[in-house]
Amino acid sequence: LAHLDSLPHSIFSCMFGAASWSRTISDVADVQIGPFGSLLHREDYVTGGVPLINPMHIQAGALQPNQEFAITKEKAASLAQYRLQPGDVVLGRRGEMGRAGMALDEHDGMLCGTGSLILRPNGIDPVFLHAVVTSLRMKAHFERASLGATMPNLNASLVKAAPCPLPTVAEQQTFAARLRQVKILRRNTVRALAADEALFASIQSRAF
Repeated sequence: LAHLDSLPHSIFSCMFGAASWSRTISDVADVQIGPFGSLLHREDYVTGGVPLINPMHIQAGALQPNQEFAITKEKAASLAQYRLQPGDVVLGRRGEMGRAGMALDEHDGMLCGTGSLILRPNGIDPVFLHAVVTSLRMKAHFERASLGATMPNLNASLVKAAPCPLPTVAEQQTFAARLRQVKILRRNTVRALAADEALFASIQSRAF
């Protein structure tokens, strides 16, 4: 599993490591910073409402919403510009640089939190955009460019100005297809691991 988790970075580096990073994120995506704290108040937060996606809800390159961190539907309706659409890339702007996840159908309508930014693809494959912002090269760039003496902190201007490669559509699609293969292999590996653990428990039960 550890090898499979690092494989996407290797595929990205192999395919695009020598590519020109002459474009910027603003050339390929619309960038929207999450709502500032003044737009949200204590009474807006509820359990089981519209989930917020903050950096803590981005785990292993995926969005992991928590119903304990949500706001009322009424408040979410008033913050339409911060609501997610499938294909959006949510980038954490505090703490660990390069932490990002892609919004799927199940995340449609959720809210980008104060500590995150929305990157909405514009003429670029969202899978490729996610790979760009989570790449080792981009992480290093964000760490150099980030603001804040005690904790790295990104803003919309820094993200818009970040360098970005823009390969052909065919190359982006090939990359996305390879990542889908890795995802399938990882899912099968997890299932096999679960089966192994169940078998071990069964043998242990019979033996003792």
